[in-house]
Amino acid sequence: MARESSHAAPSDLAAEAARAALADAGSSVLAKAIDTIAHVRLFADSSPLWPCEFGSSNNPPESVARRIGAPPGARYYSESGGDQPVSLLLEWAEKVSRGESELVLLVGAEAIRNYRDALRNGDHFDWNEIFEGGEISLHDRGIGKDVAKETEQRHGLIAPVHFYSLIEQARCNRATPDALEEYRTTMAELCAGFSSVASENPYSQFPERLTSEQILAAEPLTHLYSKRMVARDAVNQGAAVLLTTCQKALELGVDQADMVFPLSGARGVDVCLSQRPEPARSQVASEVVSTSLARASLGSGDIDLMDIYSCFPCAVSAITDQFAQPSPAAVVPTVTGGLPFFGGPGNNYSMHAIASMTSRLRGRSGRVGLVYANGGVMSKHAAVVLTGDPARAAASATPEFAEISPGSAVPLVEQSEGGVVLAHTVRFKQGKPVQATVLAETADRRRFLATTPRGDARTINYMLNSNPAGQRVMIERDATAGKNLIGGWVPA
Repeated sequence: MARESSHAAPSDLAAEAARAALADAGSSVLAKAIDTIAHVRLFADSSPLWPCEFGSSNNPPESVARRIGAPPGARYYSESGGDQPVSLLLEWAEKVSRGESELVLLVGAEAIRNYRDALRNGDHFDWNEIFEGGEISLHDRGIGKDVAKETEQRHGLIAPVHFYSLIEQARCNRATPDALEEYRTTMAELCAGFSSVASENPYSQFPERLTSEQILAAEPLTHLYSKRMVARDAVNQGAAVLLTTCQKALELGVDQADMVFPLSGARGVDVCLSQRPEPARSQVASEVVSTSLARASLGSGDIDLMDIYSCFPCAVSAITDQFAQPSPAAVVPTVTGGLPFFGGPGNNYSMHAIASMTSRLRGRSGRVGLVYANGGVMSKHAAVVLTGDPARAAASATPEFAEISPGSAVPLVEQSEGGVVLAHTVRFKQGKPVQATVLAETADRRRFLATTPRGDARTINYMLNSNPAGQRVMIERDATAGKNLIGGWVPA
């Protein structure tokens, strides 16, 4: 992994991480043997909402290759999503095992802290790098499939924090619908465990050890979340992983004691949040993890180390809750400190988790670790089971990783006269509540969204002080804006 470097561009940090991975492997000839570089997509290239005024490379894998002296024949730029580091590992581990590639560098980085600091200070850097010519062609996979519906965005679900707050409320409704503060305390205690791990990680961007009380007291972002419960992307971080066969690694001079092996894995994409049969969870996420464990002949209590994607508390608990026999690793399921405290470097966080897991598994005979990654709104999922035990890896068949398909989507309609509330969220701005959104369902199981009219403090305050789940919401249609407006409530 790369440490923070003042004013460095993302490509500088990615190259620093790649050099660190090469040095860690202990072979001076590895860089020249790299035939493929797959680079995780930068945040600035993932959405028009996050442009970078300083420019960027038009071929990030080549930018890294030039800096480390690698001659790759193939360069890939991933789609967006926090699942991508694990998804790329699964893809290229399978290709390497089939002989389609010999040595692959997976890499990614963000310099969002440098960028924002420079803007605040009135500085400007030129991060543009332009490569031309067919010999350095790039396989750019684009942003990828949309994970949200336009109607969700029109009704106030704009940023990830709004979607996840809705998921979180659905989980609260299922567990303790009349004890919201108890639920928030549980979330804060989970986050405090992550903060404790981050405080001991030299690569953490936010290493201050916070108590659950401090986490709860931070500025509110929604009626459930404070700003210390969620991923923070103002980081300078890079991470890289090298993939090859055991035989090739030995030929290149890598010590077998430094090798870590993928045993199994799975990935899949779920339907949009509003159409999931259970808004409190993702069925695809559950199947990705359970399939990964089953293919390694492991039970939920057999995992020694875990890193569960932690952009928001529900992203963690939705995975750990499925373990009927939880292992000690599930108590604080991170090897880094998680996205709110270690740092949330765009789409690349789980590359850091893989790198950290690799260090923790080396030389630990029989130990296994699980890395689970999530992109979108618990939309895109990937998991891998790793071990540092060569005998255990040798006993496994050539890795073939599973693709999990989504189940049926509940119909989502634009208009409705009303229905029963499944979950809600209240959005805050500068510490004050400004908008509420509900996800509701009609008698014939059609979903719809509704939001508060502009300036409707009365409804917002009602939803802050009462849980509307199970009540019937009445709708007034704003045809001009294409919105369903909350017009009142009828008790169930």
